[in-house]
Amino acid sequence: VWTGTTYALAATMLQEALHSATADGDGGGETAASASSAVGGELRSLGHMAFATSRGIHDGGWQAYGYWFATPEGWEQNGNYRSLGYMRALAIWAMQYAMETAPATHTAAASA
Repeated sequence: VWTGTTYALAATMLQEALHSATADGDGGGETAASASSAVGGELRSLGHMAFATSRGIHDGGWQAYGYWFATPEGWEQNGNYRSLGYMRALAIWAMQYAMETAPATHTAAASA
């Protein structure tokens, strides 16, 4: 498990979900509305997957192995770790940045 890479992926997924346009606004009637609805659903799902991805790192690092504030660069299934206290795990803050810079309408939907 690579903590920084996983957090960066989750942040990218969240940013895509929060910052992508969900409607193309072409006035194409029912077809455009249903396409917009499908895209909106996929983006909400992507936002949920982002949090599920980061939750996996949290659960493994904080609950299963007790790394807490010394998050390692990575660890194996048996708990052996590499580079304890690695800074790349701070990529979790990119998720916070994605939420802070998201348009207000998307932020409310992602937290629901």
